[in-house]
Amino acid sequence: MSPVSEEKPLIGDDLETQLSVSSQYHEHWFCCFLLGFVRLAGGDEPCSGRVEVHSGEAWIPVSDGNFTLATAQIICAELGCGKAVSVLGHELFRESSARVWAEEFRCEGEEPELWVCPRVPCPGGTCHHSGSAQVVCSAYSEVRLMTNSSSQCEGQVEMNISGRWRALCASHWSLANANVVCRQLGCGVAISTPRGPHLVEGGDQISTARFHCSGAESFLWSCPVTALGGPDCSHGNTASVICSGNQIQVLPQCNDSVSQPTGSAASEDSAPYCSDSRQLRLVDGGGPCAGRVEILDQGSWGTICDDGWDLDDARVVCRQLGCGEALNATGSAHFGAGSGPIWLDNLNCTGKESHVWRCPSRGWGQHNCRHKQDAGVICSEFLALRMVSEDQQCAGWLEVFYNGTWGSVCRNPMEDITVSTICRQLGCGDSGTLNSSVALREGFRPQWVDGIQCRKTDTSLWQCPSDPWNYNSCSPKEEAYIWCA
Repeated sequence: MSPVSEEKPLIGDDLETQLSVSSQYHEHWFCCFLLGFVRLAGGDEPCSGRVEVHSGEAWIPVSDGNFTLATAQIICAELGCGKAVSVLGHELFRESSARVWAEEFRCEGEEPELWVCPRVPCPGGTCHHSGSAQVVCSAYSEVRLMTNSSSQCEGQVEMNISGRWRALCASHWSLANANVVCRQLGCGVAISTPRGPHLVEGGDQISTARFHCSGAESFLWSCPVTALGGPDCSHGNTASVICSGNQIQVLPQCNDSVSQPTGSAASEDSAPYCSDSRQLRLVDGGGPCAGRVEILDQGSWGTICDDGWDLDDARVVCRQLGCGEALNATGSAHFGAGSGPIWLDNLNCTGKESHVWRCPSRGWGQHNCRHKQDAGVICSEFLALRMVSEDQQCAGWLEVFYNGTWGSVCRNPMEDITVSTICRQLGCGDSGTLNSSVALREGFRPQWVDGIQCRKTDTSLWQCPSDPWNYNSCSPKEEAYIWCA
């Protein structure tokens, strides 16, 4: 039999050590109870930034050395921030940061909070690494394709949003979005984006989040996303994609078959199974759905000349970017002069093309323009936010610009986190209050949106889920008036 170990009384140094450990534990417990043990600091929103832990006296940054995604997942979950989508390093420590947390966290992924994760002291008690760990959390994370067939590279697009799998709506779903999904899943490039009925039985809802990918992104959640005012898709089509699978190496490039000379028919079927390396974006317009039109080709972003530029051309751009309908086709460098090549001139789209570079034109790279003629576009999904007041800068009636018109925002149920998101987006501090005692406004305007419910992970009002856009979403007495602190 093995001898039974007897518990020895604590005396001398042993007692002092035990009391010190106990005191340190209770000090940390008290700190964690009041302040929390970990936070993300220095980011643009509460759910991203530099990882800092509390010593009981001050917040101290954590080194990026051996900092893993598993540790980041524990932090995001503990803070109520969804899932970690990226771990960044190499943010240089500030010179004022004399202290760096002297331990490395080795979370395994099942811990309820960072405080209980295993830790390893840094060699010599000092962490010598390039900088502090940074974490980005998001409500949007994994993507999968659901299908009734055996192929893993085609099917209904579903995304894990705030811990629940949801199908994505086919409205505003673009080929650029599909290309990002195919590449992210190791399935080559997108061949097509057929619409289909909801394949999955059960009560899973359909998300109305709209992604606006340029095609260059590595993950769908890296694309700009709009959830505000999403269309009711519960009885409609869901987004689907057919990827090329492992055929990516043998797919021909689309470049030789696009941008037909003016007067010839741009065939959509000339190269249906090809790898389209070009990308599209709108810049300097204040959002992903307005701005100067730019195309990436052969490593260079270039522009489109405004000769012949009209709403049919702009319609192709808006649809390609998942930005709704074209409201305005701007010329004369309305959004500022670009730089680099001018890729297209004398564009003559029918409005039905899948890519703007498949429209008839003078020819790829052929033009007689300068950048003072750069073309731009304003799409219906372009959004802007303002407060309207006679004499206040950070207080007033909240208005959103949508579908080419300014209109009110309704205050139901508008909780504190939504008001904070709005104030932060307008550069008016981190908190605010709703004022329900102001007199009714005169005049007529749309009441564009109601039912806004922002989450901690939302970086702007545009990402907050809400009821669908509606010209009369509420009565005038329910329009939101906000005071920001």
